Amino acid sequence: MVSRFFKLSILTLLSFGQTFAQTEQFNYKNGIGIYPPLPGILVVEYERFLTDYSEKNTWSTGISFGYGYDAGKLKLSFAKGIDDLFETPVSFKSKWDIAVNPFVRYYFGNPENKFRPSAMFKPSLVIINIENEKNSTFPAYEFHFMGTYSFSKRFYASISLGFKHFLTYEKIEYNGEETYFPAFRFDAENPDEKPKRWLPATDIAIGYRF
Repeated sequence: MVSRFFKLSILTLLSFGQTFAQTEQFNYKNGIGIYPPLPGILVVEYERFLTDYSEKNTWSTGISFGYGYDAGKLKLSFAKGIDDLFETPVSFKSKWDIAVNPFVRYYFGNPENKFRPSAMFKPSLVIINIENEKNSTFPAYEFHFMGTYSFSKRFYASISLGFKHFLTYEKIEYNGEETYFPAFRFDAENPDEKPKRWLPATDIAIGYRF
């Protein structure tokens, strides 16, 4: 009798522990992520789950903020990347830029797997500052395919690949010079390559769910 009671107690504790672990793993509604810092750029995001993450088809929404600044002569600078989207070379520079990106994500696949795929649609508003004197605004949107790896319950890392398409192609004028934005080229220094209003895009984040 004592042996049976002991076994039932152990099974009950194990069952409770498993249930608690599952609840602990899936009972969150929010996520905060930060992109690995690079010279010239800082990006943070907030995510809100609309349906339980434990469901096979899970929706979320959120917003990310990107801040790019002039990192001098460092070639990894995001500001240098913005300048590379000018159609023709000019002497003025972008001193900082801000990207405001609301997004919607759709997670599919088995939610109990450590790696889970998803798709993301992200409208975007990019504000570019020229020489700390003039701002220009450019609307865009992005599509991404994303993979998320959960390390231990709430900690995760994600990476996505997609493209960004600007909805406007406008002139930027400053101090008697002018150029157009955006004009993406795979070879930024090749003026013979036809400029494009879209460019490849990737997001890499590490974060915490709660």
